[in-house]
Amino acid sequence: MKIIEPTPPSTSDLFTSIWKTQTWLNVAYLLISFPLGLIYFVLLITGISLGFGLLITVFGLFILMGVLMMVHGFAIFEAKFTSAMLGFHISPEPRNREAKGFWKRFREILRSSLTWKGLVFLFLRFPLGIFSFSLTISLLATSLGLIAFPILFQYPWFEMDWPNHFFWVIDTVPETLVVALIGIILLYISLYILNLLAWIYGKMAQTLL
Repeated sequence: MKIIEPTPPSTSDLFTSIWKTQTWLNVAYLLISFPLGLIYFVLLITGISLGFGLLITVFGLFILMGVLMMVHGFAIFEAKFTSAMLGFHISPEPRNREAKGFWKRFREILRSSLTWKGLVFLFLRFPLGIFSFSLTISLLATSLGLIAFPILFQYPWFEMDWPNHFFWVIDTVPETLVVALIGIILLYISLYILNLLAWIYGKMAQTLL
């Protein structure tokens, strides 16, 4: 069966992406990237630091071995997770079923390119996760805030500095409808940007995993 790989969003996707399930899977992936990246970063930094710190003892060696096994497992999880969420075909190299015993399995993990490329990928997940989470929240919050402006504007507790009182004093209902229209346009543009970002992340995962 022919596998259809995801493609970068085109101009025609600008006004249709909001109705596609894949768009919201992409958004969820970008939001989840931050907590996942944080978990990977903390575990890797802690394990590597502790392992090298105790390298003068046998415990340090075993800790580093455990870190590499953890990296290999996380890399396989990320390959499957990214495939499921973003639709990319990512197939990590299969494990050698003939390798029996702990040391033989560890030697396979040590020789596997997935372990070392996965280590790079897992470290990148933290800074990229912060970026994708911040961008996603900022774009969606701004867009939805502008769209809800006509409803929220009537409540005295609601304040929005932009665009109100920044370069445009909004004090009539028609003006709030214009703001909502701007929010709708911004939402479409935001989803296009987030789809493009998710595609870039998927290609990166496909390359490293």
